[in-house]
Amino acid sequence: MEVRQISYFLAVAEHLHFRRAAAEMGVTQPALSLQIQSLEKEIGVPLLKRDRQATTLTHAGEIFRREISGMLERAEQAKERVRRTVVGSSAHLRIGFISTAATARFLPAVISRFRDAYPHIELTLQNLKNIDQIEKIENSTLDIGFVRLPIASYHEIEVIHVHREPHVLLLSGDDPLARQNTIRPMDLQYHPLLMYSRNNAPGYHDYIMRALNDNGLNPIIAQEVGEMYTLVALVSAGIGAAIAPISVQNYNLPGVVVRQTSWLPPADIAIGFHKNNVDPACRLFIDMARRVHDMGSSEILPPAKRSPR
Repeated sequence: MEVRQISYFLAVAEHLHFRRAAAEMGVTQPALSLQIQSLEKEIGVPLLKRDRQATTLTHAGEIFRREISGMLERAEQAKERVRRTVVGSSAHLRIGFISTAATARFLPAVISRFRDAYPHIELTLQNLKNIDQIEKIENSTLDIGFVRLPIASYHEIEVIHVHREPHVLLLSGDDPLARQNTIRPMDLQYHPLLMYSRNNAPGYHDYIMRALNDNGLNPIIAQEVGEMYTLVALVSAGIGAAIAPISVQNYNLPGVVVRQTSWLPPADIAIGFHKNNVDPACRLFIDMARRVHDMGSSEILPPAKRSPR
């Protein structure tokens, strides 16, 4: 007997309607029906009476719902007691993030699911540059940072890759290159380019420059900027072209044309933390980030739908 089957049964028992129960659980109606049938086969008695007019609980179904609801409630209470024992009743995590971790919707998905799972753990969120997050993690004033890869070698910091998306070329709508569907490296040879500041993220800046150089480009850097939003805003204003993670299109600034290319490397985000950090709450958060990564992999994730309490 699986928890999933029990959840499906309870949804049907509440709605007495397979289609509405399937919609609530986020599965197809045939899949839900198969799971209910499997549950009934395992128990050995029918739990639901089905006909064209209505779905109702059998006498055995009423008893099963009453018993299993109490068991699940006790299991949730036990799980919560264990969580509080492990992480403490007043646990607190300080989390830093680059703006594009939020724009890509990966960070909101992790935060939403973590708060649902561990509501007693307080989270303090700070929008910080890569370099500032690294410094704060090293001096233990930040527990976890969502940083843009690559970062320079830091002996005290561990990183785990959690999100990947394409890099794209951003152009002003008035830029002649915006009329091209395909942008080749040579098209940018004499084109003003905006770059994310090396002072804020030296590893990432060098990563982009290396990609340009490897494709035969020695770009004309019109300006370096310290924020991704500013980078996109300057493209919108016609100051130059820029390379940025695709999720920056969610800023929805006017007059910005996005062109995907096959020659740009991917954009990666990792969570960074001090290698000596053994705080259970920190490890729980890292595990949650890994699970969200496994669910979405290289996709831009929507925020999780939070269940009512």
